[in-house]
Amino acid sequence: MRNCKKRAMPHPMTDDPHRISTAFAGGFRRFPALLWATILLFCAVLFWVGNARAASPQRFVVDSPRLESVDGTLYAACSVSVNDEDGLRDLLKDGAVLELRISFAVDRKRSWWTNAGMASGVFISGLRHDPLTREFMMTMPGDGRESLYKDRNLSRLLQTTWGKIRFPVAPERVFQEHDAPQEYLVAFTFELRHTELPPWLEKSPGFWSADVVPQERREMGFSR
Repeated sequence: MRNCKKRAMPHPMTDDPHRISTAFAGGFRRFPALLWATILLFCAVLFWVGNARAASPQRFVVDSPRLESVDGTLYAACSVSVNDEDGLRDLLKDGAVLELRISFAVDRKRSWWTNAGMASGVFISGLRHDPLTREFMMTMPGDGRESLYKDRNLSRLLQTTWGKIRFPVAPERVFQEHDAPQEYLVAFTFELRHTELPPWLEKSPGFWSADVVPQERREMGFSR
């Protein structure tokens, strides 16, 4: 009886070189799309974590900006808040450490040349929440030292601090160096920023902005 060997049937995927190369090429073409989809999903998650953890205020509320001359010194005064105190409260209770910065620059206007700088400086006030005492804590500059204010009521704290901001701009004598009256311009830039990485972003610090509220610029003119 003649020996008969069972003939193996070729596997449609492993025994056909053309099919193998075609399948590999198709998988390779699909891989970049999968990679990009994964990256986009990761970015979306980071964005959601950074923004959904606590809703931030959207803008400053600056009231009654003015310049005052007291005892030979020019002072700036105003009331500062944000449009969403509830959002600010949530940020602080979630562990955010914030800083209000008001930068200023005083220039003397000149018709035929760039303005001449006369004075500049920055007002800095810190704000945070203490989870142990459940108090909001505010530092305010003044007379060469910082003052600390505490209150469990954020609205009341803001009214007694940022609601009554006043800081020196320049001595009046710097504006008295010319015989004829001069026109001056003082520009203020308001910033509210994180001074530390927010706790909810410690494990994923990418794709975040230190700005809590977009910067806002105000200008005031005066003559001396």
